[in-house]
Amino acid sequence: MSCSSDPESKEAPIVFVVTVAVTHRFLEGIKEGLCARGYRVVLVSGSGAPLQAAQDAGFETYAVDMAREIAPARDLGSLWQLVCLFRRLRPSLVVAGTPKAGLLGTLAARLCGAPQIVFQMHGLRSETMRGGKRWLLATTEWVSACFAHTTVCVSDSLRNRARQLGVLRASQGEVLGHGSPNGILIEEFAATAERRQQGARLRHQLGWGSRERVIGFVGRFVRDKGVADLVSAFESLSGQDESLRLLLIGGYEEGDGLPAAVRERIASHSAITVVDWAEPIAPWYAAMDVFAFPTYREGLPTVLLEAQAAELPIVATRVTGVVDAVREGKTAILVESGNASQLGEAIRHVLAEDALARGMGRAGSEWVRTAFAREAVVRNYIEFYHRLLESPE
Repeated sequence: MSCSSDPESKEAPIVFVVTVAVTHRFLEGIKEGLCARGYRVVLVSGSGAPLQAAQDAGFETYAVDMAREIAPARDLGSLWQLVCLFRRLRPSLVVAGTPKAGLLGTLAARLCGAPQIVFQMHGLRSETMRGGKRWLLATTEWVSACFAHTTVCVSDSLRNRARQLGVLRASQGEVLGHGSPNGILIEEFAATAERRQQGARLRHQLGWGSRERVIGFVGRFVRDKGVADLVSAFESLSGQDESLRLLLIGGYEEGDGLPAAVRERIASHSAITVVDWAEPIAPWYAAMDVFAFPTYREGLPTVLLEAQAAELPIVATRVTGVVDAVREGKTAILVESGNASQLGEAIRHVLAEDALARGMGRAGSEWVRTAFAREAVVRNYIEFYHRLLESPE
């Protein structure tokens, strides 16, 4: 790509930079709201099917390949492409999120003199790392925050943890409202009669009836999501109760991948069912009796908001991000991360107490409707970006 400084004929855009375009879902509602106010919105990410899907969803898109893992030579090439692109677009605001895009996007924006740069912190990869890799990732996150004019964190506990780790200074980090990238559409997940019927049909397709009790999980099948702990807890529980089923919805990944032995245990267990990412996801929540999420770290997990909107009782871990997404003791039981025994006992307790489970489900639905409805969260972001763009330089 040759680098030109010729201005674009269109108005200066707001540019969102992410490593992989699948995260464009975090801009649903925000893009439309900004466009309604007359702003031009551009999405920059790696090429491929996700970017095409974003384009099909109405985004103006540009492809700049970015490796998720550390790749110095390739990263320099990606940085150069971003600098060239920003010199052409001359953005009024750059919002860079996800670790690699955060670093390269904020640096490129600085080099091009963008008047407003936001680092959107969705989580801390360094939080669960050890040794040199932890230092390197923490430094990357710290540098991204330094290059940005403003850092937005998707939860209070994420901001607090970033400060504890030295990634953010005490004066850095904003949280809009209760947090979350863009909230959720509550009615998409509400436990209506129709949705319950959809859930019952899915259970039937899997060979389950009303007798089976389903423990559900939605997310990436990686170490940091605590999938190995969930499998261990389920193996113990199912040995005592043959009616239990474990439904894992998501997909395996190589980065932070599960050990081969855990994957084999999942594949060989007759009561564990794996379903690839499914859209729409709402009927699958309706097929579950309890939602388990034994993650080691989060920013603010959208799946917990969705599960609560579906009136599911939650068993999760007391970690960054999760503590903001639920109300401990009311909508969720929280246990220590990495403790399969505590996890299993909490799941057993919820399944044994129908009144408790129903009460948690109702409380969860009320909580997310109050704190994380899409309309309110999106409004917070649009007003925030508008203030930045209208502020004097």
